[in-house]
Amino acid sequence: MSGLKHDARQAAAGEGGASAEVTTRLLRAQEAGDVHLFELGSDRVARCDDGLRGLFGIPPGDKLDHARWLASVHPEDRARLREDFERLLREGGSTDIEYRVLLPDGAVRWLCSRARMAADPGRPGSIYGATFDVTERRLILERLQESQRALEESSERLRLTLEAGRMGAWDWDLVARRWRWDRKRFELFGLGADTEEPGLDAFLAMVHPEDRPRLEAAVRGAVEAGDGTYECEYRVQLPGGVTRWLTDYGRALPGPDGRAVRLLGLTFDVTERRAAEADRDSAMALLRSFIEAVPGIVYAKDLEGRMLFANEGLTALIGKPSGAFIGRTAGEFIDDGQQAAALMESDRAVMETGNAKQFEEELGFRDGQPITWLSTKAPLRDEAGRTIGLVGTSLDITERKKAEAIIARGKAELERLVEERTRDLRETQAQLAHAQRIEALGQLAGGIAHDFNNVLQAIEDGARLIERRAGKPEAVRHLAGMVIDAARRGASITRRLLSFSRRDELRGEPLEPADLFADLREILPLSLGAGVAVRVEAEAGLPPLLADKGQLETVLVNLATNARDAMGGSGTLALLAAAETYPGRGGPSYPVALKPGRYVRLSVSDTGHGMDAGTLARATEPFFTTKEPGKGTGLGLAMARGFAEQSGGGLHIASAPGQGTTVTLWLPVADAGAAPAERAEGAAPPAAERRRILLVDDYDLMREMLAENLSDAGYEVVQAEDGVAALALVEAGETIDLLVSDLSMPGMNGVALIREAQRRRPGLPAILLTGFAGDAAELRGGEAEGASFSLLRKPVIGPELARCVASLLKAAPG
Repeated sequence: MSGLKHDARQAAAGEGGASAEVTTRLLRAQEAGDVHLFELGSDRVARCDDGLRGLFGIPPGDKLDHARWLASVHPEDRARLREDFERLLREGGSTDIEYRVLLPDGAVRWLCSRARMAADPGRPGSIYGATFDVTERRLILERLQESQRALEESSERLRLTLEAGRMGAWDWDLVARRWRWDRKRFELFGLGADTEEPGLDAFLAMVHPEDRPRLEAAVRGAVEAGDGTYECEYRVQLPGGVTRWLTDYGRALPGPDGRAVRLLGLTFDVTERRAAEADRDSAMALLRSFIEAVPGIVYAKDLEGRMLFANEGLTALIGKPSGAFIGRTAGEFIDDGQQAAALMESDRAVMETGNAKQFEEELGFRDGQPITWLSTKAPLRDEAGRTIGLVGTSLDITERKKAEAIIARGKAELERLVEERTRDLRETQAQLAHAQRIEALGQLAGGIAHDFNNVLQAIEDGARLIERRAGKPEAVRHLAGMVIDAARRGASITRRLLSFSRRDELRGEPLEPADLFADLREILPLSLGAGVAVRVEAEAGLPPLLADKGQLETVLVNLATNARDAMGGSGTLALLAAAETYPGRGGPSYPVALKPGRYVRLSVSDTGHGMDAGTLARATEPFFTTKEPGKGTGLGLAMARGFAEQSGGGLHIASAPGQGTTVTLWLPVADAGAAPAERAEGAAPPAAERRRILLVDDYDLMREMLAENLSDAGYEVVQAEDGVAALALVEAGETIDLLVSDLSMPGMNGVALIREAQRRRPGLPAILLTGFAGDAAELRGGEAEGASFSLLRKPVIGPELARCVASLLKAAPG
């Protein structure tokens, strides 16, 4: 059967002039639009092109009659099309119908056929029409309908959320001066929903006079900023004299010129919260007054012995502010270890037995003489009667005990007490020096809390924003980058603190001073700015020094940055390297604890304002800084000193007002046989290899994140939540190419797991993850005997773990 296109082409070839040209254009338009024409004669056999046959899944050239056409139609649409075709035959006219066809491979396609009964008397009963594919259009329409349903559901959820949270929403059009409130906000202001939105003046009139200026200033600040936000808590006076506390959260939206054109916001009812806070504050004030009125010491502790609260009596006794003991055990804030141990033992006796007891305890000193306290301690219970800590009072009975002792012992005993008092006084003087070190540790803890709170705030806020903006890929990528930066900041703080506390594991390797300074000469001008001239001097023939290259570079860059700040961004920075043999005689120009030996001295000098004697004496104290808030952590020099001493050397600072500052590092000369520290190398293999990794960690979130990273690197990951589950997989014959395990897990730690897994699978490569630097040294001991593994310290980023996995798999036999 020849198709309509063939007939049309013959007609075009046999005719000339305008008719042939029109026919040619029609054919080209038909092909470009993927429209297929057909004629259905009285024999119900279609004359059409192969394109139409293809739409129905019929091979080219095959006969396409009415029965075969209906057989190709989707069963759910077949009756509708049969009825429409019979109507067209019976009544004439035209049809325009969409339907589905079921292709031989199971695919479904949407088609649209438009046809008309022939009006030509020469072709009675013939039907002419066109068919085209509308599958893509139908898919787009379905997606639009689904999006509309989702939008309606989201709007309803938002409405229910606002209702449940007693929140009112509002929209203030600053250009049209039109203010729209939702129903809930009318209720919050004691107005009926049919009330017209009050204007700005009427709204402010409802606000308490004392809060009005503050609210006006907050709104004005957001509007003047163009895209500013504000949060303000205020009172409103409702009809009947009722006062309600509300909180507004508002955001200004700028127009094309940057000026605010709209203000959107939410209003929360915080009346109950304010009342609860007032009751709490009143109760706490009453409790505090009672506690302070009780003679002696009043306190409460949790089950771990950490101080929950205490009155001023304890502050006066130990001579430290409340921040030195709140949240800490007696062993952490009492200098005398024996006194602390005795206190903690009596605390445990009360909490374990659940019975109140009295004790005579020695705590603190007065003029070198121990003070005796009569302590009454009772268990602190929750509403269910479970012991959750203890409460106690302590009264000073020292004078009473002295009087009793004097009466009992007489004059000779008095003389002995004088001798003891003199001896105790000397001991007290030694303990005062120890107290100064404890104070430095207190400063360190405060700094840690400050920096880590900033890091955790950034991570939590970033994660919550990612959760809220999951549908915005660009925003998610930007926020994810910020979260990663915050996590790196936390890891950097940990490394610096471990260096200061001498617990970080350094990878010492021979380093050429000249090469080290050459590298720094390349990068320092970029970070210091054009105003700082960098001068580098290194003696010829210097021996290699032994140090961790990454740590040393970090220390030198930090020292250079400090020097730039001291010079106000303009001056000369000198890096000097020289060899020296230290005989051990000491002196003002050497570190105090430097041991005799051969060293390489690395000096960083500046032409800045220098330091006075008081500042110089505290320069290496942790968190001590002369910079403005937010400009420095005070860990740089403390970290540098800890690094130098941990590397086997020392640090010295020379400075005077107006004469600049020189910081000198003494680092030991490397032995002739020393070799560079091994570094993890290698890259993740292509995904096609699909090597199987057994990942074990009891922390679900950590395990899932590591698994995702390994999967992205092309590995197949099998997860287990503890050592027992992991060994069960090994014993079951699970295909495993490499084992990755956390160290600290309940029941069976990571070392024991690796040892048992390698006993069952000899030669199985393994990686052990740990979050504490001290583990690296401890794991070299007997516990790791019989286990072979590579050690990675947390936080472990995905690429680092993937590189280590690839390196071990590459080195593994077979």
